[in-house]
Amino acid sequence: MRVIYHNWSATKQCPHPQSVVYAHNEHNKHWFNTEGCRQAKELVTQVTPGLTQFALRQCRRDLRTRTLVYLLTGHNTLNHLTIMQRVNYPLCPLCKEEEETSLHFLGKCCTTANICRLHFGAPFLEPGDLKQAHWITLLRFAKTTKRFQ
Repeated sequence: MRVIYHNWSATKQCPHPQSVVYAHNEHNKHWFNTEGCRQAKELVTQVTPGLTQFALRQCRRDLRTRTLVYLLTGHNTLNHLTIMQRVNYPLCPLCKEEEETSLHFLGKCCTTANICRLHFGAPFLEPGDLKQAHWITLLRFAKTTKRFQ
């Protein structure tokens, strides 16, 4: 399947503001109708121009950008190595209770519950809570846990 990327900063110069809204709506439709991306769809409900612009401005080698992409897409060392069949043990190495996914790491792991409370205000979070969390809070949480360093 071919994925079409869109640079939202280029649309700011568009002479017709309604075409920007149309493009945004079409991008969201494409996102919802695309098969796959299970973990990303658990945490990203819609295409967000602000987050898109932030990510596009960052250097791919920047640790913040990589960590944010790792957390939001599930393409990280948490359970992706299990999916790729490079590791046979899918359970979280911290709590050893559930499969280690981004959702588990961010909101369900009992080992990181105190850090979660510090950053999000609650020890355990549901996907809806995480969808509303600001990306800076996600990055601060990940930095505090030192899981991606």
